[in-house]
Amino acid sequence: MIDKVSQGSEHLQLMKDAGYNSAVVVPLIARGRTLGALSFLHAHGDMRYDPGDLEFLSELGERAALALDNARLYRERDRIAKSLQLGLRPPQPAEVPGLDISVVFEAAGEGIEVGGDLYDVLPVDDGCWILVGDVAGKGSAAAGISVAVRHSVRGLTREIAEPDEVLRRVNELLLAGEGLNDFATAMLARLRRDGSRWKLVLASAGHPPAVLANATGAQLFGGGSVLGAWREGKVERHERTLEQTDTLALCTDGWLEAGPAPSHQGPEAFAEMTQALSGLGLDEVTDRLRADAVGRSSGTLRDDLVVLAVRPRAASPRAAATRGAGVDS
Repeated sequence: MIDKVSQGSEHLQLMKDAGYNSAVVVPLIARGRTLGALSFLHAHGDMRYDPGDLEFLSELGERAALALDNARLYRERDRIAKSLQLGLRPPQPAEVPGLDISVVFEAAGEGIEVGGDLYDVLPVDDGCWILVGDVAGKGSAAAGISVAVRHSVRGLTREIAEPDEVLRRVNELLLAGEGLNDFATAMLARLRRDGSRWKLVLASAGHPPAVLANATGAQLFGGGSVLGAWREGKVERHERTLEQTDTLALCTDGWLEAGPAPSHQGPEAFAEMTQALSGLGLDEVTDRLRADAVGRSSGTLRDDLVVLAVRPRAASPRAAATRGAGVDS
């Protein structure tokens, strides 16, 4: 019997070394799929498995198979969620002539706990569109809604010139969806060149306020209501001019609510820190804002984080001389 049961020379040697002559092999079947088998042995003895043992071990095999299949399903959901998360952001912010743009994007959580923060930079002939948003909830459903919001904005900005109207249309799209919790906050900026300055139109829909900062101070621009909640959702519109010394910074609530509740910060703290850093290079501004959030979280972020900063790029001396020669002529 040992010769018939053994599956090779190594297995035969194991059976002889272990000294067993009684075994049970239980199939691992879950949701109609056979995943494998589970073997039980009585080593170094002449014990036999009785019908009660077989019933118990069969039930154990069923539970083990279900646990293995659940792990497979969660791993698959993890893979899908991570794939969706890649759709929440471009690999790097697009280049916009005349603007420096720096972004920190970190997806927190594990597996299906990924959230729905998103950003996008869309260059156009006279400047660009900048989107920062956040979808309610976590998991693949939230990630899917975030992808839909991002690509809806991409499509709408080709037809609509004003950011507040774009967000109103996104509100209509979310209300028309089948989900009961398809809510999002968003900040959509339209930047247009105006000589050496930039005209900024900023639309806010329930999102943490944006900051416009320089060495002399900082201003907060926010307001509006959550998208997908009300038929007549409110979108707040702000218009300003960006000088070469100005820094426009946007974030998601992952920055404000980093760490335990006592360490949470309000928009005023984000504005104060942005203003204090506004004399530094733009990448250093976003890196230090990120470091503050990570520090408050003891090194592990519990929510997605987006920090995006924009600053008009100083003209090179050669470009300035060329423009001056054109005026003189």
